[in-house]
Amino acid sequence: MSDPNEDLKARESSRVAAARSTGADHPPRLLRRACVDGVRLEEVEYAPGYSMPEHTHRTHSVSLVLAGSVDETVGAATSTGRAGSVVRKPAGTRHEDSFGASGARMFAVVFDAQRGFGAWGWSWFGTPMRTLLGLCDALRDRGESFGTVARRGLPDLFGARPGEAAQPRDDREPPSWLDGVLADIETSVLEPSDLVPVRVRDLAERAGVHPVHLARVFRRWRGGSVREYVRSVRVREAARRLADEATPIAEIAYGCGFADQAHLTRSFRAASGMSPKQYRDFVRA
Repeated sequence: MSDPNEDLKARESSRVAAARSTGADHPPRLLRRACVDGVRLEEVEYAPGYSMPEHTHRTHSVSLVLAGSVDETVGAATSTGRAGSVVRKPAGTRHEDSFGASGARMFAVVFDAQRGFGAWGWSWFGTPMRTLLGLCDALRDRGESFGTVARRGLPDLFGARPGEAAQPRDDREPPSWLDGVLADIETSVLEPSDLVPVRVRDLAERAGVHPVHLARVFRRWRGGSVREYVRSVRVREAARRLADEATPIAEIAYGCGFADQAHLTRSFRAASGMSPKQYRDFVRA
């Protein structure tokens, strides 16, 4: 097992180097850190507009965006992480990061590269988010039960892929129309022009495929139904607004397509383990 102190120095060096190369006036600020059985838990704040050119880490990490946003690029792929997003990053992954206009606050679990790990990828909500929020809460509290809570939660982050998206066992690529369907859903949910619900038959008609085929392909590549994905998009947008805005929760619920605040609360608690108010208070603490 590698020396945690040496890994920490290397990680800090990459941050400092990035700050110098981008001319950032405010490099990342470490808010909290603890080590449990060689695994580091850390909460870090990134300044608005801060960017890190392509770099790697010698350790694996699983990180949660608590507030703000970050664009992360690996090869030709760029993903945007907002409040509630989780990224899984194996050691040696060459990536570059650019933080949004409001910066970002992130919680990360960093561990030795000798452990088994999956591929790089972003996901939203589900078990990893609930686990990471619990670990971050334990880090902030640092009570007598901190070590016990951390040891109980850490195994959930090792080995299993965090995303909702399923990975087929062959090497085929998803059909080209699937990206259009995903964008169609996001537009329908986040920029609604009326109160018409998102329907598979409407998505299929616009994509030029049969509804049954769309539903089957969607589940194959996204690991769930269209209805589940729509709900996850709504909850993700609610999380972003809860973290970044002072808008009343009832208004956020309606704006994200929920029937009322109670509907949002049920869906949000199922996804994150917290009520909307608890989540807002937590990420702003």
